Amino acid sequence: MRHDKLDYIIKLTYDKDYKGYVSDVVNLYGCMSQGKTKKEAYENTEKAIRAFVEV
Repeated sequence: MRHDKLDYIIKLTYDKDYKGYVSDVVNLYGCMSQGKTKKEAYENTEKAIRAFVEV
């Protein structure tokens, strides 16, 4: 079963303490990630989505 064509809403927030971005996948409750740059946060979020869907 392939999930790479599904769309997810990602809320990206800058965290001053972390000095990077925290992402929350709105339509997958509890699926979150982070990264020091927006690009890194999105890449890590893609991995988190794949892991979330597999479980």
